[in-house]
Amino acid sequence: LINQSFKNFALVRSGELKPELVVSCPESVAGYFRNSKIDFAVDVVEMPNCEWYGAMAVEHAGVKMAHVAYRMGEDWMFLCEAKHEDVMQSANLSLPPAAKTALAATGWYTDPAHPDCSVVMWKTDGVLCTAVSTMKKEKLLALLTTR
Repeated sequence: LINQSFKNFALVRSGELKPELVVSCPESVAGYFRNSKIDFAVDVVEMPNCEWYGAMAVEHAGVKMAHVAYRMGEDWMFLCEAKHEDVMQSANLSLPPAAKTALAATGWYTDPAHPDCSVVMWKTDGVLCTAVSTMKKEKLLALLTTR
């Protein structure tokens, strides 16, 4: 799941993957997902100074996913959300053992394996969220945990 999110993050940044919806307000993104085939409540993170939000409802490896892209000046963030149970039961999506352990213990995980970006995962209401960003890990965590 982390690798898939990282790949999609790179594709959105390069312009090769284009969101189905691009808007300036997070409420429109939430409305998009309510009218999509996504069968869980999508957590649209409201980011300060966000120039635009992009949204895509997709299915990958039999798992329904909500993708939200964020552009904030020079910073980018890509958020992938899916039902935690669906990810755990998928034969094609997986998490590293360290992520499973940390998520079970605290509900949060930060991946140290990507030196050029930050990867943060968390669970909320049965949904597994994976954020990949150009922001430093400390800044990203501060934004995600203070909302």
